[in-house]
Amino acid sequence: MSIRAQLNLWGSKKEPFVFLIDFENKKPLAWRVADCPEDFRYDFQGLSNFPLTTAHYPPLKIEITPPNFKDYQAKFKETLSVLNRGDSFLMNLTTKGQIKTNRNLQQLFHEAQSKYKFMLANEFVCFSPETFIQIRGQQIHTFPMKGTIDAGLLHAESILLKDPKEKAEHATIVDLLRNDMSQVAKNVSVRHYRFYDEV
Repeated sequence: MSIRAQLNLWGSKKEPFVFLIDFENKKPLAWRVADCPEDFRYDFQGLSNFPLTTAHYPPLKIEITPPNFKDYQAKFKETLSVLNRGDSFLMNLTTKGQIKTNRNLQQLFHEAQSKYKFMLANEFVCFSPETFIQIRGQQIHTFPMKGTIDAGLLHAESILLKDPKEKAEHATIVDLLRNDMSQVAKNVSVRHYRFYDEV
């Protein structure tokens, strides 16, 4: 059975499940919540499959090796041409870089403070403050986040909310999600638009 068929089957039976799909779609994984393997850990706003503990480690050290500039520049130009042709309204250009740190993946996972985080042991960790989709009763909610800033900066909220790039990006993602929601829901509306949240 394909992973898509499996997810649809669990969904039709209202069985809670988790799934991971990598960017290259080479190793999609899915489990019913009750059947998650030992090496998969998650914490979704307090809903977790491991004992929550407070971790204390020495100060974090990070060494970043950015991607090759010429390679990135070529990808950036290609992305711009796609946008200028109108093939897409919003794209997320990602590249591979290298990060060295004085933490292992398990330490990074336990130390992280995020609304959503998960770890596949010895492979990767993931953190996100964004609630993409949430269903409450008969209503579907989405909370797209665009724009980040160091909350410790003086006038951080004002700087972020006045930035024209951030305004345009947020307007685009809200419009896209409103359109997507209209494919599966009725009476779609935007109740709160562009608000500042510290996470």
